[in-house]
Amino acid sequence: MIDTARKNIETFLSVLKELGYKPRTQENPLNLADTEKRAEWRAKKHMITFSFYNPEVPYQQIDVFLKNPVDFDEADKNKDIVSVEEMKILIMSLDDLVRIKQQSNRLQDVSDVEALKQVRRIQQENKDGSR
Repeated sequence: MIDTARKNIETFLSVLKELGYKPRTQENPLNLADTEKRAEWRAKKHMITFSFYNPEVPYQQIDVFLKNPVDFDEADKNKDIVSVEEMKILIMSLDDLVRIKQQSNRLQDVSDVEALKQVRRIQQENKDGSR
């Protein structure tokens, strides 16, 4: 999930280009910043996400929701911060990720929800055990 403000989309696309990612569609990815265009893609093309792939490693794909399945500002408040070496990485909370996956109801997402619930239980057990 990303904030679809134009400046943010431009920055996001610049980073994707630098990393070698390309759009899977002929649509202009700058139109991700256009609310009406995103609605048109959803209605006329039945698109849920705008996908980018890495030609060097084609199975690496980044999907951008055309309509965020949870409120962006709420997800931003709920985010987790993970430190890797000296870098901080912002990630979606487990609860928000579970909510998104439950909405999709694809077979893989149903399986992912069960795995994420196990992760949540383990985290809670570790938290309770450290008191």
